Amino acid sequence: MSTPAERNIDITQQLVTGVSVLHVESGGVFERSAQGAIHARMPQIRAVGIADLVDVLSHEIVCIVGSVSHHVRFVRGGELRFAFNSRGELIELHSSNLAVSVSPDQRLIFSAGRRPQQ
Repeated sequence: MSTPAERNIDITQQLVTGVSVLHVESGGVFERSAQGAIHARMPQIRAVGIADLVDVLSHEIVCIVGSVSHHVRFVRGGELRFAFNSRGELIELHSSNLAVSVSPDQRLIFSAGRRPQQ
C-alpha cells in the first residue's frame, strides 16, 4: 500500500544549502553535507524505493552475515548506498545528487528527477 504524496516529507527541500540537520517524527535524522550529500540515521526502515526505475543505471546487492548492502547508480550521476540488518535497522544510508522523501511510516523514496541545490 503506498502512502499519499502529501503525507510524505520532502527531505531535499527541508534541508538548506550547506550543512544542515533535519529531525523527522519517526525518530530519523537526516544530515546534508557541505557537498550536498545526504546521510540518514533512522531507528527502523520499512522500505526504500526508487521513484522511477528508468533512472537506474546499476544496482549491486551484497549480503554479509546478518546484513544486506545496496549500491544504486543513476543515469544522471546520482548515487544511493544503504545497508540494513536482519531486524530492519538501518546501518548506513548515503545519497548524492538525488531527491529524497520520507513517509510517516518510515518509507524512503529516492528520485533522480530533481537534484538537491548545492
